[in-house]
Amino acid sequence: MNDDDYTHHALDMARERIHALPEIRGAAAYFFSDDFALDEAGAAKHLADVSRGRLRQLRERLQALPDWNHDAIEGVIRALAGELNIKPAELIHPSRMAVSGRTVGPSVFELLNVLGRERVLRRLQKLTAL
Repeated sequence: MNDDDYTHHALDMARERIHALPEIRGAAAYFFSDDFALDEAGAAKHLADVSRGRLRQLRERLQALPDWNHDAIEGVIRALAGELNIKPAELIHPSRMAVSGRTVGPSVFELLNVLGRERVLRRLQKLTAL
């Protein structure tokens, strides 16, 4: 995806949370920088040690994906949840926190797809290395 396409997709996904132009920076910052703050309450809830271990496993699975797209990402998350005998939400919410710092936002499958393999893997690595 070229830079213009990426910017278009990112802003389109953030649009529902933007009501005025000055809000763009806060609502879409994580699309353009790895340096974003984690929502403290969300991190406390979704990034416990067990979640970090699951995110390490998810990172390995995502890294091995031959095709990076919405359906493949969703398949990996749901399959890993099944193997771990947990609800998919127990991977979805920590994944969203790891790549965006937020508890709410667009579909995590589409979010990971638009962010792209390199950003997602880098952010998962950074978070799970803490």
